[in-house]
Amino acid sequence: EIMCDKMRTNQLDYCNGAAFCLNPVHNQRFKAISGVTAQRNDTETWCRFLDQQEWGPWAKLFKNSIIRENGLRFPLDVKYGEDTIFVSTYLFFCNRVMTIDENLYYYNCLNISSASNKFYPELLRWSKNIVVNYSKLIPNDFENKRYFVQRYAMKRYRMVNELYVINGRELEEKTIVDLLRQAYEEFREYLFDFSLERNDGDPSVEESVVEYKEFIGKCD
Repeated sequence: EIMCDKMRTNQLDYCNGAAFCLNPVHNQRFKAISGVTAQRNDTETWCRFLDQQEWGPWAKLFKNSIIRENGLRFPLDVKYGEDTIFVSTYLFFCNRVMTIDENLYYYNCLNISSASNKFYPELLRWSKNIVVNYSKLIPNDFENKRYFVQRYAMKRYRMVNELYVINGRELEEKTIVDLLRQAYEEFREYLFDFSLERNDGDPSVEESVVEYKEFIGKCD
């Protein structure tokens, strides 16, 4: 109801609220967001809007007409991150969007059968495709485009590594090391150019890069 009202009143193509995570360790928003209304031709607010996105399909409202007219579907050959691919592709066809500073979805993270608890050898390829999709959403004239894309890519890189290690327990150690090395090589174009002073209060991103550089060095 909240999102429907915003969509109609503001003539939006898309809007989203915050998703709240429930798990045994902590209860908090997936991503800290504030209310923002943006149009594609306003580069600064558009990129501020993108920076606040949590890419799951929940707590979001889409226009059926945009989905139908552009033949948008969840990719059937992707088992992890397919929602991110759909949302980022959908936003490519949007002009006016909004983020609402309210918890509109509560996510139960206790389900051990969740897709996020399974091992997918194709995860690296899917993640690189997601980064490419994201980069297309950042206008070329945006001064900080390279930084935005690099930061997003490194978060995906860290996720790939963590999921390989956590969900690949039944694999041989050498196989895990090879997968981590491959992920490092695939993402290294982003890793070497990251600026420490531009981590926007998220030192874990840079720390993870240093971590895995050291790890790969030890494995050589």
